[in-house]
Amino acid sequence: MPARRTVLAVVAVALVVFAAVVGGAVVLFWNFTQPVEESYTHEYEYRASVTPNATLTNATLYLPVPAAANETRVGAAVVDPGSVPNASVTRDANLSYAVVDTPAGPMLAVDAARIPAKTRTVSDPTPLPTSDGPTTTADPAPVPGNHSVTDPYTVVVTLRTNHTIDTRSPVGDEPVLVPRRNATVVSCDDPGAGDATCRHVESAVYADYDAPANAGVEVFVSLTGSNWWFAGGWTGNEYHQYGSVELTGSHDGWTPVNVTERVGFGTYR
Repeated sequence: MPARRTVLAVVAVALVVFAAVVGGAVVLFWNFTQPVEESYTHEYEYRASVTPNATLTNATLYLPVPAAANETRVGAAVVDPGSVPNASVTRDANLSYAVVDTPAGPMLAVDAARIPAKTRTVSDPTPLPTSDGPTTTADPAPVPGNHSVTDPYTVVVTLRTNHTIDTRSPVGDEPVLVPRRNATVVSCDDPGAGDATCRHVESAVYADYDAPANAGVEVFVSLTGSNWWFAGGWTGNEYHQYGSVELTGSHDGWTPVNVTERVGFGTYR
């Protein structure tokens, strides 16, 4: 009997130790996966680019810009970097910027007497030999080639805020790209979209410039509003809008732009 009591006591102690270890691990895991309050980041990021493959002269373009209640803090930050608190701005110094009022809302105006193509030549990597047979001294060595790359004129604005951004229903509460018309719900192409909602939205750009008949100009705009925090790893949620259009030759007028919009994407507490 004493031996049996000893075994039971050992088992009881082992169970207590096991429960303590498991309980401690659960507590540590729970604490590790809780959001770190100091890690919360809420920000908007706006990107716009104009990429001509030939020189544009007497150029004026109106680009979609994020706006809420007919005001655009992002546009104000582009026009006067440093005037908007917590905004970081990167822009091409060779262009002039302004916010203009249009019937569809405020837009970002980009002006320049000349906008030349930013074309540069880059080297291709050395190609590998294609012969399947043994290499001989008579085989010519592979020769790398060159190709042209056209870089964009870009604007990037990152605007941080101290409030949680409404990424599920941003329209009406958060800045969205304007002009904005005829939003239509569509299926999300991203298989990982989860409960996100995707839409196609009609926007527009205005372009007035002279250019060769075969000149091409790509205009791109995007906006992301996001909340991020650390909880055992970085996680968060966002809404995202982006659209582009290709213009050809000289222009003097409005051109529609199809914008893709995804809201409610990510992790929510």
